[in-house]
Amino acid sequence: MKKVYKTISLLREQVYEEVWNTPLTALAKKYSLNYSLLSETLRRNNVPYPGPGFWIKKKLNKVSESNIIPLPEGGNEYLDLPLMEFHVKNEVIEKQGTSNNPYTFVVDENVLSDINKDDRKHILETAETIMIDQKSELHPRLIEYKENIRRYRKKTSESIYYTSHDSDKPSYIDDLSSECLERVILILNALFKAVEELGGTVNERLDPVIHSDAVTLKFRETTKKVKRDLTTEEKNKMKKDYSHLDEASFRRYFGIRKYEEEYTGKLWITIGNDNRLFDTGKWKIEDRLGEILILMYEEAQRKMEKRLLFERIKQRIADAQKQFDEELEIRIGEVEKTKRLLNRAEDYATACMIREYIAAMERKSDPPANPEWIKWAKEKADWYDPSIAYDDPVFGKRRHAFESEQKSFDQYMKREKATLDNQFTRDEIIEMARKLDISPYLLKYKL
Repeated sequence: MKKVYKTISLLREQVYEEVWNTPLTALAKKYSLNYSLLSETLRRNNVPYPGPGFWIKKKLNKVSESNIIPLPEGGNEYLDLPLMEFHVKNEVIEKQGTSNNPYTFVVDENVLSDINKDDRKHILETAETIMIDQKSELHPRLIEYKENIRRYRKKTSESIYYTSHDSDKPSYIDDLSSECLERVILILNALFKAVEELGGTVNERLDPVIHSDAVTLKFRETTKKVKRDLTTEEKNKMKKDYSHLDEASFRRYFGIRKYEEEYTGKLWITIGNDNRLFDTGKWKIEDRLGEILILMYEEAQRKMEKRLLFERIKQRIADAQKQFDEELEIRIGEVEKTKRLLNRAEDYATACMIREYIAAMERKSDPPANPEWIKWAKEKADWYDPSIAYDDPVFGKRRHAFESEQKSFDQYMKREKATLDNQFTRDEIIEMARKLDISPYLLKYKL
C-alpha cells in the first residue's frame, strides 16, 4: 500500500517568507497542504521555520533579528509541498494470497513515518509475512468467542421465550453467515497473533490494543434482496381459509415479507472509523492482511496522538487551575489578615476616642468627674485597645480581630439556659443515670 500525495510547487524563497509570517497551521490551510508532512518537507529542503514560542513573542512585539533564522543558500529553486489529497498505489511483491491473483502490496516511505524506525521496520516485516494459517491454534480470545457463540445458540434454540440482550449476544452473530463467520475468526486469529508479536494485546471486545489504544475492527457481510415466494403450506392455507384475500393482503395479515435479505458471501472490514476494505472480484480480505495490519497501526497512531493531545490539554488546564487555586488561597489569606488589621485598628480608634473623652471629662471642673467612673472608663478603653487587651471582669477579653457584628454587645444580652449538659460532665451524667437506674438520655427528658 503506497500513499502518493499530490503536490503544489512553490518558490523556495516564497515558502521561506511565508513560514516566517504565517504559522504552519494557517499556511497548510491556505494551500490545503498536509500539515503532518509539511514540517518534514521543510526540513528535508533545508528551509528553517519558527519554533512554537516565536508567534507568542511576535504577538507581544518581542521578536528580534536573532530570533529569525536566515535561509541557507543552495537547494532547489522550487519546493514540492504535499497536499491533503492522495491516492493509494499498490505494487506486486512476491506474495500469493488466497485468491487466484497475487495481491499488490508495497509501503510508501511516508506510511507510519511518525513511528520509531525499528518499530516501523518490525511492523512492515510482519505485514509482509502475515497470512492465514488454518492449522494454527486459535488465539485464547477467539476460543472464548466461539464458546460464547455455542452457548448463545444453545440458549436460543432451547427456548422460544429466550430474549437476547446486547450484553450476552456475541459480536457479528447477526451480521455474518456461518461461512463468513469462520473466515472472520481466521482473519482475526492472524491479526491478533501479529499484534501480540509486535507487543500489543487483545481486549475482551476482540479489539487489538496498540500503544494502550484499542483499534475497533468491524466486519459485515453484504446482503441482497431475494423474492420470498409463499410456501406450499401458506398457499394451501390462503386458498382454503383466506380465499377472500389476495396474496398481498394475505402477506400483510400474517406479516410475510415479499423480499428477504440473503447473504452474498462478500465480506468487508472497517478499521477505526474511516478505513474500509471489501472483497472484490480479484482479492479477498484475507489477501490484504498486511494492508489491514498497517491501517490498524496508523489508526492506533492517530488515536494515540489525539489521546496525548487531550491529556496535555487536561494537564495544562489542571496546572492552571492549581495555580489559580494557590493564588486564591494567598488572596483569601491576605484578605483575612487585612480584615483583622482593620478590625483591630477600629478597636484602637475606639479606645483613643474613649480616652480623649475621659481626658475632656477630667478637665471639666464643674462638677468634677467621678473618680470611680474615670477608673471604669479607662478600663473600658483598655478593653477596646488591642495593644493592651484588658481582660474585663464582665466582658472578658475582646475579640479584636473579629468583624463588628461578631463583637456586638448583643452576645452579652442573651439569656443563658442552664441544662444538664452544660452543668455536668458526661461521666457525671452517666453516674447519676446509673444511680437512678434510667438511661442518660431519659434523664434529660425527666428534668
